Amino acid sequence: MRSYSLIETVIPKQLPTTLLTQQHMLEKKAIGFWNSKYSIDQIDTYTSLVCEGNLLLEFDLKDFIYDNLTNVLQAAIGAGVEVGGTVTTGGGGVVAEAANDLVFFGMNAGDALLSIRGVFTGLEEIKDSIAEIFASTIESTPLEIYESVQRAIATVTESAEELSLPIDTLLDKLGTALNKMIRKIAKAAGDAIAVFVPIPGTDVVIQNVLAEFADDAFTVFTKIYEKIPAFLKDWLHSPSKLKNGVQAAFSSAVEWLNEYLTGTDDRGWIQAGMTAIAFPAQEAIKQLLKVTGAAPKIIKWIKSNVPGYIDDAIAALQKLYPMIIGGLSASFVLSGEDY
Repeated sequence: MRSYSLIETVIPKQLPTTLLTQQHMLEKKAIGFWNSKYSIDQIDTYTSLVCEGNLLLEFDLKDFIYDNLTNVLQAAIGAGVEVGGTVTTGGGGVVAEAANDLVFFGMNAGDALLSIRGVFTGLEEIKDSIAEIFASTIESTPLEIYESVQRAIATVTESAEELSLPIDTLLDKLGTALNKMIRKIAKAAGDAIAVFVPIPGTDVVIQNVLAEFADDAFTVFTKIYEKIPAFLKDWLHSPSKLKNGVQAAFSSAVEWLNEYLTGTDDRGWIQAGMTAIAFPAQEAIKQLLKVTGAAPKIIKWIKSNVPGYIDDAIAALQKLYPMIIGGLSASFVLSGEDY
């Protein structure tokens, strides 16, 4: 467990904490983290300790440290794309954002599908058709999934007629179940799809559209899908390409950080990396890497933790994508009676 003596050297005794600005306090405590023995996967433990029950400060400090990490990775991956040639498709900034977002999604994804258990209870008569609605894979485009779902719902009406089941009642129950399911996965869906869309706020747009269960949700989603750059769309539909591309991006980040540590910059990597992040963050990143142990800590985290986060993210994405598109397609088909 970390002692408080180090904290006292970070925040001088002669300057009361109450007189420090919030930003100054966050900077000091963040430096304390990067210079501590705590690893990146122990950020929660560190912030809980040093914030001493101040939950608002703890929340802000976590965000601040993760912003540090994100900016360093943005610079490192961006340099690898622009100069190192480790990733051969897409601009440095776009690749860096996608790789960053995928890993952070993997850190927090868990099993989002656990929350939808029991949603389709009471629809056992059409369980085969429901399975067909979600039978598509991540390789399928939204249009391909829509057409498959359209056929699946047509079989519901056919089966209902053959078995003399109440069609309207079944379809109403199916629509209600789809509504519940989509609302439950809205947050995870927004986080997952936003990985591939280089437009700020995409995650919130998707979450709101799904949570509100708007009639035009499928149309809105397809418009967002069309904004995905070609190479990222290729990554989205190919788990192997996604994994290889993101792994290569983080390998370039390790190489950039190692060169930063040694001071060798024969290829101009350091400056290229700095141009991959917003200008106000450049000096902060230089200072962070200069006065703390952030670089070796981040290198160790990339090598030991990132591969697992990538696998977790891709596994969650492969489950979520068919659920998102299949659910939205089914709702759109039902609302428009397009079956």
